[in-house]
Amino acid sequence: MLEVLYGFLLSIFHFYNDECTHWLHRWREEVVSLAAGVSIAYLFLLLLPELYEQSILYVGPFIVALVGFTLFHVVEKHVYQHKSKDRILKELKEVHSVAFFIYHLLIGVTLYFFVQQGFLIGLVFFIPIFLHSTLSNISFSEIHHHIKGKKWIKILLSLAPLFGVLLPRFVPIHQLAFAFIFAFVVGALLYVVVRDSIPKGTAGHASYFVMGAVGLTLLLLGTGQL
Repeated sequence: MLEVLYGFLLSIFHFYNDECTHWLHRWREEVVSLAAGVSIAYLFLLLLPELYEQSILYVGPFIVALVGFTLFHVVEKHVYQHKSKDRILKELKEVHSVAFFIYHLLIGVTLYFFVQQGFLIGLVFFIPIFLHSTLSNISFSEIHHHIKGKKWIKILLSLAPLFGVLLPRFVPIHQLAFAFIFAFVVGALLYVVVRDSIPKGTAGHASYFVMGAVGLTLLLLGTGQL
């Protein structure tokens, strides 16, 4: 049941996105930098090594990770380059909404499997995902305010992580299928963090980025994950 609690917390956070964004606005750059540092550290220290371990057993995880990374890039690039300027914003809202739902649905599935491996493994996965969701929600609120203003769409998007953790309870997912889901999540997360989450130029605070990366590293060492 712990995975359901985690999925519920993520969904609640997504639903009350506007309120959280307003509350965090004063510390936006600090939160963005801290969450980016945590996300990058988690990617390099746990997710990529885990992806490598799975690639020893199965041939395709790195290919699927590349597909996840590439798909996010190609879809967004297509919208910018092949649509008239007056349709770009509308198309981006639609594409990002679909991508947001699928991505967080798969995050939920991954969270379910990690929690099954142990309390600490699940918790250590949940923390960076929660912080990353903080970062994503700030960006999502700014870009998709009009779409999220529609109640049923907002509810549907918010429930994606909860749907994800509940899905394996009703639909058996083979270990190989999970390996590919995990690989896709890693590739997509890598794109989202590098492309959209790490502050660029003069934005953000390097000290908070370092704090996030070092803090997660110490947490992993302290819990025996490294």
